[in-house]
Amino acid sequence: MRCYNFMWNHKWFNETPSRRVLLSYIVDFILILLIIAPYPLFHFMRPYERLVFRDDPSIRYPYTQSELVPTWSLALIVLVLPTTVITCWLGCQKFRRKRLFVAFLGLFLALALATQITNIVKNLTGRARPDFLDRCDPDPAIQDRMVCRGPKVKVEEGRRSFPSGHTSTSFAGLGYLALFIAGQTGLFDGQGNVWPLIVSGAPLLLATFIGLSRVSDYRHHWSDGKASIWLSNSFSSDGRSSGIQFGILLLSTVLSSIVCSPFKHTIICSL
Repeated sequence: MRCYNFMWNHKWFNETPSRRVLLSYIVDFILILLIIAPYPLFHFMRPYERLVFRDDPSIRYPYTQSELVPTWSLALIVLVLPTTVITCWLGCQKFRRKRLFVAFLGLFLALALATQITNIVKNLTGRARPDFLDRCDPDPAIQDRMVCRGPKVKVEEGRRSFPSGHTSTSFAGLGYLALFIAGQTGLFDGQGNVWPLIVSGAPLLLATFIGLSRVSDYRHHWSDGKASIWLSNSFSSDGRSSGIQFGILLLSTVLSSIVCSPFKHTIICSL
């Protein structure tokens, strides 16, 4: 602590306050890099082998090769899209580097925390995906236990259902973008205008579509997506945005209820 105080009280920082601000941003970016650095360790660690049963209908869906939202496109949506919108929005106004740095720090921190926590919980819970049996291809000659004949990497990935990584990162990045737009357009200024609500709600609709696509692809259960929305919005919002955070959770609940209403007898909608 003494060395830290000495650094900040140094003559170089006292004479140039802008350098002190710049250093604080650099320190923040380094901390975010330290958070995201263990990503390969958490992402590729062996998941918990949770007990599964052959007659469980919730994990007997077919494995699909194609996805509505592939991982590479998810990266563009949750990272490139928000940074582009934020840069263009602040660039159309009186440009200030400080506001841009602060906006980027919040976005990167939300994505880093949501990604890391999601990967940790995935491996700790080890919940089977809806297409697990198709991935596993269990040996029919062995009935007392399940011995998978499928590729090891494919089978282990089938045990990472809870929570949904696509849903958590999409609501972290796009949820943060929605809060940014809401603040910039004065959604909470009490004027009662409708257009700020529509503009700030557009990223949430896109994030909801991504979450629903994971269920359509038989990659996740409904409860995986709901938990991911709660998790991601814990990192992308603050105390002043509790209203829009409640709106995000309400939107996800209503959409899942509408889509599931004709299929309440199925296991995947009853979870």
